Amino acid sequence: MNNNDYEASLNFARKNFVKLTNQYPLRLQQREDSLLQKLQSSKLSRLKKLELLYSEMEEIYEFIHKFTACKKGCNHCCHYEIAITDLEIEYIKSKVKTKKIKPSPFEQACPFLKKGICSIYEYRPFICRRHLSIADTANWCKLDVCNEYEFPLINLSEIDKSYAYLIGGQATDSLVDIRQAFK
Repeated sequence: MNNNDYEASLNFARKNFVKLTNQYPLRLQQREDSLLQKLQSSKLSRLKKLELLYSEMEEIYEFIHKFTACKKGCNHCCHYEIAITDLEIEYIKSKVKTKKIKPSPFEQACPFLKKGICSIYEYRPFICRRHLSIADTANWCKLDVCNEYEFPLINLSEIDKSYAYLIGGQATDSLVDIRQAFK
C-alpha cells in the first residue's frame, strides 16, 4: 500500500462518510439520543443494561455496516489489543461456555477467533462492536498499516456515553486484554 492508494482510499472514505451521514435515518438518531436516559432510568442489573445497550446498537450498526469494508471473515482487527472490562468478561462468561484459555501475547489473534471468524460474535465486547472501517477496503485495518494512516471515524457519542455510564461508576471495572481475561 502506498500514498497513492491511501489518497484514493481516503477520498472514498470521505465521500462514504458524507453519504452515511446524509442517509442516517432520523429514527436511528432519536433511538441513539434516548439510549443513555433509557439505561439510567432502567431498574435492570448492569449485565442486563449492557445487553440492552448491545441490542440497541445492533439496529444502528446494521444500517452503518452498509457503508463499511467490514464483512464476515474480515478479521484484521482481531489482531489488535482488545481491551475489555470486568462487566464484559462477566457478560461473555454468562453467554458462552468458555474454557480457560492459555494467555497469549498481543501479537496473536483474539482467542475467540476460530478459522478466521469470531466465535463469540453475538456476544463480542463493546470495542469490537464499535470498530468499523468506511474505507474502500479492509486492508487498511491490517496490523502493519493501521496506525500509519488516518480515515474519517464514525462517532456515536450517545452510545459511547451510555457505555461509559455502565462502566464508569464501578471501581471494580478495569481494562484487561481479552487474551488475558479468560485464563
